[in-house]
Amino acid sequence: MLAGAYDGEAYFVKDNAAELTATLAQKEVVKGNVFDLIKSDSDVTIDSITIDGIKYTNSLSNVTIDGKGNFTIDFATGEYSYTVKKNEFDIDSKQSFGVKVSDTLNNELEFDVDMHIFTFNPSLIGDADDNEIIYNPTAVIDGGDGYDTLILLSDQEIDFSNEILDVATIANIEVIDMDNDAANSITNLTLDDVLNMTDENNTLLITGDNQDTLNVDTSGWNLVSNSSNNGVIENVYTNGVDSITLRVDDQIISTGL
Repeated sequence: MLAGAYDGEAYFVKDNAAELTATLAQKEVVKGNVFDLIKSDSDVTIDSITIDGIKYTNSLSNVTIDGKGNFTIDFATGEYSYTVKKNEFDIDSKQSFGVKVSDTLNNELEFDVDMHIFTFNPSLIGDADDNEIIYNPTAVIDGGDGYDTLILLSDQEIDFSNEILDVATIANIEVIDMDNDAANSITNLTLDDVLNMTDENNTLLITGDNQDTLNVDTSGWNLVSNSSNNGVIENVYTNGVDSITLRVDDQIISTGL
């Protein structure tokens, strides 16, 4: 028996209700309010937003971001929504738009608003581009070629001693990003873990702030050099066969290095 439904954009017809439900469930809507991100002592208005380099000065609807989804925003209320089909994304992803606001005291502020898209794909495989992959502890993560970043969301943590986490499921990652204005932690990270999760350059950068913590076990490795440059501490280690470079934001509370 055929089943059909309208999702606000198109009519879907499937062989049965179960197939139809699965099709409709493939959509995700990210909602928020720009004004919730601002603290001001006076009234704030949205002057413009920027999407893919194009500036908009009025409310808009059904605009794609990077050719994907439908984005809508109301300048008066600050409410926005981004509707995507999950098959538009191979991996958990982040889409952004820029905002410029001002208040009645003539203060101006520009910032980016990030929207996270979750595919719930058990395999998060990047491509030759520079990928940003949102950390999922149950997924196989492979950044592929390019300069790839593994992003931790607010309050997420990675414990490399956790038996559930097989570090072999994290590969070809150049950056772990904890810089999200919330407390994140990476614990029991060994230098063998770093060797296994990076590409042939064996270099890992960990970014974050003073709310974040990092615990590293350097057993079996010798420190070759240590330097600091532009707020990043760089340590080079060798185990006699391989060498790795671990670069850590100096704001992160680090132990074991």
